Amino acid sequence: MNGESAGPVARALLSVSRIGPIWSGRRGERAAVRGLVVAMALAAATILWLGRDLTFWSDEFAWLTFGDDFAAETLLTPHNGHLIAVPRLVYELLPRVFGPDYLPFRLLALASFLSCVGLFFLLARREVGGLIALAPSVVLLFFGSSAVIVLSPLSIPITLSIAFGLGALLALDGQHRHDLLAATLLALSLLSDSFGVMVVFGVVLYFLIGDTRRRLWVPLAPLAMYGGWWIWAQRFDQGIASASNLSEVPAFVVESAVATLTAMTGFAGPTFDGRFGSLASGLEVAFVIAAAAALLFLGLRLRGRPAGPWLWSYLLIVLVFWVALGFSEGPTREPTTPRYLFFGSIMVLLVAAARTRGAQATRAAVLVLLAFCSASLVLNATQLVRAADSSRIAAVEVRAQLGVLELAGSAANPAFLTRNAGPPASRDVAVATGPYLDFVEATGSLGFSAADLSGRQQSVRVGADFVLARAEGLLAVPDQPSPPAATKCERKSALPGAAASFGLAEGTTLLRLTEPGPPQPLLIGRFAPPTVPIGALDAESFSAVALPPDGASEPWTAQVAAPVQVCRSAAAG
Repeated sequence: MNGESAGPVARALLSVSRIGPIWSGRRGERAAVRGLVVAMALAAATILWLGRDLTFWSDEFAWLTFGDDFAAETLLTPHNGHLIAVPRLVYELLPRVFGPDYLPFRLLALASFLSCVGLFFLLARREVGGLIALAPSVVLLFFGSSAVIVLSPLSIPITLSIAFGLGALLALDGQHRHDLLAATLLALSLLSDSFGVMVVFGVVLYFLIGDTRRRLWVPLAPLAMYGGWWIWAQRFDQGIASASNLSEVPAFVVESAVATLTAMTGFAGPTFDGRFGSLASGLEVAFVIAAAAALLFLGLRLRGRPAGPWLWSYLLIVLVFWVALGFSEGPTREPTTPRYLFFGSIMVLLVAAARTRGAQATRAAVLVLLAFCSASLVLNATQLVRAADSSRIAAVEVRAQLGVLELAGSAANPAFLTRNAGPPASRDVAVATGPYLDFVEATGSLGFSAADLSGRQQSVRVGADFVLARAEGLLAVPDQPSPPAATKCERKSALPGAAASFGLAEGTTLLRLTEPGPPQPLLIGRFAPPTVPIGALDAESFSAVALPPDGASEPWTAQVAAPVQVCRSAAAG
C-alpha cells in the first residue's frame, strides 16, 4: 500500500513520520550554520572564562625552554617520539612577540579547537545534513570528557594536527577538489602531531577504493616527508611503540571503543577515569549500552545499503589510531586517557554519519538523537566545569612554585626538577630550574611574587616552602664540631607539649638538642608555618644548617619539638 492508495489518514501518518521542511533544504542548512555559529560563540566565551587563571604546565615548559634559535634541528627534534615542528615554532615565536603572557596561547588553542569542531560539522553535514550534524557538534564544543583538549593550550599539537587533517579530508571531496591544498594540510598535520599519520592512511584507502590512484600523490608525498623525518629522528631514541604490546592490542582496541562511547555519553572525565572495569554506576552502564546498541541497530538497519569510500576511510583512521595507541600503551597512554577521547569521538561520529548517508531520517530518530545529545551535553558540560575548577587550583600551585624558584635564583640547584621532588611539589612544573630561570631572564616571570604568595591559602604556601627548600638544598648536616668561641649560642624552648620555634639567618647555624632523648625532626617554613623536614637533631652532636642568600626578604622559621641549642656567629645575629 502506498501513500496515494491509502487515503488521507494514511498519508497524514506517513507525513508526520518524516522530517519536515525545516530539517531539509537550504532553510535547514542555513539554520544549522547559524546554530553552530551561536554555539561556537557561547563555547568560546565559556572556555575563556573557565580558563581565566590557567598558566603554563607540564610539557609546555619543555616546549618553551627547548630552544630559541628557530633552527631546523630544534624544530624537528621529536617530543616523546612525535614530530611537533609547528607547535615548537609557536612556543618559540609567541613569547618573543607577547612576552610570558598566556593569553595568546589560549587564543590559539581556542581557535584550533573550534576549527576541529567546525570541520567535523562540515564533514558530517555532507553525509547527513546540517541540522543532524549540529547536535553532536554542540556536544563536542563542551566536551568535558576531554577537558584538556577544550581548555588548555597543552592540546595545541593535538588540535592543530586534527584540524589540519580534517581540513584535508574536506578538501578532497565535493564539487571542487583541491588536491594541492589537501596535500599541504596533510603535511601540516604531520608536522603538528602524529594524528596526521592516521589521516594519511585513511586518505590512501579513500583513493584506492574510489579508483582514483592517480591522485595517490596527495597522501603519499606528505607521508614520504614524514618517513624521511622518522628515519632521521631515530638518533634520539624516543620510540614509544613496543612489539611486546602486540598481544594486548585487541583488548586495547575494544577498551578504547568503550571509553570513546563513555566519553560521548558524558561520563568520562576526571571523576570517571579508569579502564574497562571502571564503569561503576548503573546509569553510566546504561548509557554506554544504549549508545552501543544504537550504533549496532544503525548498522543492521542499513545493512545492504552501499557503503561509500568515506565510511571505510573513517573506519580505518579510528582503528589505526586505537591500534597505534595499543602498541604504545603506558601509564599516560590508556584507552581512557582524556586527550585521546576527543579524536576518537570525532571519528566514531563520522563513521556513523557516513553509514547513514542518504538515509531518510524519521522524527522518532531525530528525537532520540536530540535526547541523547542533550543528556551528553549536560554531563560533558558538568565535567568541563569540574575540570576547569581543578585546573585553576593546580595553576595557583604552579605559579607559586615557579615564583619561589625565581626567588631562589642563583642559590638554587640548576638541575633541580620540581616535579620529581615529591609531594607537595607540583608534578605540573616539568622544567629544571636552570632552563626555567634562563627563560625568565630572557622573557619575563611566570610565577607569583613574594607579595602575591603571602596572600595565598596555606597549602599553596606550604608547597612553595617545600620547593624552595629543596631547590636550595637545605639540609641539617649532622656530626658537626662544637661551635668556635666567637659563636653566639642560646637555648630555645617552649611550654610543655609545644615545639620550640626560632628564626634562621643567612649563613651557617649549628643546632643540637639540650636534653638526651630520641632524635627530633627539624621543620622549617618561610611563607607558611614550619612543615618542611630538613633533617633530625639529637643531643650528641651539632647539626649545621647553611642558608644561602636569595631574593626573598621573609626569614626562615625553624621548629623542633624539644628544647634546642642554637649557635651562630655574632655577625649573623
